[in-house]
Amino acid sequence: MRGEWVIDSPKLDAKIWVLSEAYYSIDCDYLLSAYLQYPNYTQRPQEDFLKPYFELYLTGWQIAFERSEVVVFMC
Repeated sequence: MRGEWVIDSPKLDAKIWVLSEAYYSIDCDYLLSAYLQYPNYTQRPQEDFLKPYFELYLTGWQIAFERSEVVVFMC
């Protein structure tokens, strides 16, 4: 789902694309990296579907996708 959207999106400007690893290294979190890059994608859903994930991240909660379940936990 999220992975498919990122993979199918056209590549970003080279300088911005390089930042994806820097964003990932903040917390070794691909969803956080995608959220921080979201405004730079030209073909993106109108609604920022990653915002709820980021709001959870700011409060110290994390999520994991295990099989068909979403697990929310405090770090």
